[in-house]
Parts: sequence; C-alpha cells; structure tokens
Amino acid sequence: MNKNASETRSPFGFLIIALSIVGGLLVVALIWARIFVFEPFRMTSDSMYPTLQKGAYMLIDKRTGSMRKAKSRPIASIDRGDIVAYSMGDSVYLHRVIGLPGEHIALKGRELTINRGAVPVHVELGARTQVGRLEYQLATETIEDQQATIAWITARPSLDFEATVPEDHFFVLGDNRDNARDSRFTGFVSKDEIVGKLVWVLKL
Repeated sequence: MNKNASETRSPFGFLIIALSIVGGLLVVALIWARIFVFEPFRMTSDSMYPTLQKGAYMLIDKRTGSMRKAKSRPIASIDRGDIVAYSMGDSVYLHRVIGLPGEHIALKGRELTINRGAVPVHVELGARTQVGRLEYQLATETIEDQQATIAWITARPSLDFEATVPEDHFFVLGDNRDNARDSRFTGFVSKDEIVGKLVWVLKL
C-alpha cells in the first residue's frame, strides 16, 4: 500500500525538482545580467529634457562601458548621438555624445560646430513650451544622420565653449542645453568613466 502511494507521488516530486532547478537558473541569470549586462538607472535631473523626463526609469547596457573588461566578450562601440551614463567622483551623469576623440568642438551661443563645420550640424526651431517657471525653445538638431530634440531656456544665455576632444575621450551635452552639468562644466568624458549607454526607457 505504501509502495503504490510512493509510486503515485514520484512524478510530482520530479516536477517540483525540475521547477526548482529552472527557478534557480533564472535567478542566477538575472543576477548575472544585473552585474555584467544591465544597470537600472533613474533620471534625477532635467538635464536631458525633453528626451528624458526627470524621474524616468531606464536600463543602461554596461557592455559598452569600462565595467566590461573581459577580452572574450565583445564591447559595443560608442557613437555620436548615443546617450551614455558615466561616473565622475561620486556622481553618475547621463548625457548625449556630441564630440568624438580628436574632433574640434565650438559652441558660440546656441550655434554648435564640429571640426570647424566639416561635420554637418543642422538645427530647426520648433515650438516654445512652459515647464514650471521656465520657458523653453525646442529644436530638432541633426548631426550627420543623428537627430535629437533639444531645448534652450529662452531667458538664459547659452555658455560658450571651444576645445579639441582628447584621445580616448568624448564631449557630451545634455539635451537641455541651458540646464545641464555636462562637458562644458565637468570636462571631457574618458572612456574609462563610461558605465554604459541607454538602451531602454520605461514609458509611463
């Protein structure tokens, strides 16, 4: 009698063991992805408005950054137009790559030139919008084939800047051009300071 009961229960026992193994593997995979592949990130400023809203949740692909060191794993390239997360001191910033290593960057008011005009930059003005107490002028900026919506604060003058990007560094700007602590203030971003690049944003 006990033997028959044991034989009846055994398939369920195997099922429980199999589910436990699958669950364990999923947990390991999630931990591996969290450590080596993706980093959750929350936007804590308005520096990337209007592209990213303050408070937005997103995922950063760390295979691009300095945290992915293994030679056996492919490291994704960083291109103009990518939005990258990078660390400076105790802070992590999220801005758009504008200038590549060796390029000359000049900002005169709201006019951006790259390599003294050799890299085409086109700006088309859009609507004006009010965010709290600030009025913004929106615009579509196209650099080569990379397009982004940017914003200027109408009542605030833009900061001038001119320099050549060093080797193994990048020049980054916030899409909120008059309200971003980017390369104009903190300097060029070393490739070793890059955590990764934006791959997904939670749409609320």
